[in-house]
Formats: sequence, structure tokens, C-alpha cells
Amino acid sequence: PDQRNEGGPALIAGVWSHMRLFLKHLG
Repeated sequence: PDQRNEGGPALIAGVWSHMRLFLKHLG
């Protein structure tokens, strides 16, 4: 029920981590 509250920071952190890995792959 309270997953929406943790979805903010946790989701952003996860996406940021994936983006950094993706950029490392491209670069």
C-alpha cells in the first residue's frame, strides 16, 4: 500500500543508475 511513497526516490535512483551504466556503455 505504501509502495507509492518509496517509488519516488527509489525509482529515480534506479533510473539514474541505469542511465549512468548506459552512458558508460556508449562512451
